[in-house]
Amino acid sequence: MRSCRKLAPAIALAILCSGTAAAAVSGIAAGGVVFLSGGIGETERQEMLTREPEFDLTIWTALKGSCAFVVPERLWITDAKGKAVFEMEPEGPITYLHLGPGRFSVNAMYSGVTVTQPVTIPAVGRRNVFFYWTSAAEVGPTRANPR
Repeated sequence: MRSCRKLAPAIALAILCSGTAAAAVSGIAAGGVVFLSGGIGETERQEMLTREPEFDLTIWTALKGSCAFVVPERLWITDAKGKAVFEMEPEGPITYLHLGPGRFSVNAMYSGVTVTQPVTIPAVGRRNVFFYWTSAAEVGPTRANPR
């Protein structure tokens, strides 16, 4: 089992480079937050990019220095008062959200390591949040993509 976890980053990178992908997952989360999550493979990333203007926040997740995308185990967002407004297990390294204007804390967990960034969504326009973890070897075993 442990050897399979060590292979997961290499397998994920091979999938990303192959261009083979399942469709991105979209929906409306509890609280009415519209989302689109995916980005595995070039075709899926390109399809998602065409929908990017529909959303006011994009979350990108990757390994620092390598530009290798990773799929976090969990994403969650709280508003300025600390109330949870969104939570999911992403389907890929890119997640689009439509939160509406306000101040939020965006949290992402990969291999048990959580990172947090504040973001202010303007009334007009959009924001990007980039999460980088040091390396797969340093953060430990990865979650296999369920797809």
